[in-house]
Amino acid sequence: MKTVKRTKAERHKPSRRIGRPRIIESPAEMERLVAEYITKCHDEDEPLTLTGIILHLGLSSRQSLDQYAERPEFTDSVKRAKLLIENGYEVDLRRTGNPAGSIFALKNMGWSDRQEFEIRGVLHRLDLNRLPDDLIARLAAGENPISVLAPILQDANVKLLGAGDDGEQAETT
Repeated sequence: MKTVKRTKAERHKPSRRIGRPRIIESPAEMERLVAEYITKCHDEDEPLTLTGIILHLGLSSRQSLDQYAERPEFTDSVKRAKLLIENGYEVDLRRTGNPAGSIFALKNMGWSDRQEFEIRGVLHRLDLNRLPDDLIARLAAGENPISVLAPILQDANVKLLGAGDDGEQAETT
């Protein structure tokens, strides 16, 4: 029997992949497991949760799920799974009398319950201490700031503006 000599590079070349094998082999398998989890929750009248789906997929952390999302072939499957969980929380907001748990979970998924406005130009120099109480009440009630303040900003002699950069009274044009 003849022996085949291997080169040094061939001897040190690993015969298989290095690292931990993937738990979920394909996006199709992930989608099957997600559908299985949703059916199980529906049949058992259990809520859909992010940790529940992670455990059902056989993963051990949210970071593990995020690592799958970084792989191009799994990106859509992971996004869809997370979106299904978000949808479950969203539905719970309407169903339950106490939505605090769903609100908390949605905030952890990037939702926000406040609005932020960036004010520029004339509005930036507006002295809020000089606004009439009725306008402040309208703003506090969540009315659009532009529609509330537009009438006073159209006045050529606006007294609600603070000092400009040069120290003089700011004016509108």
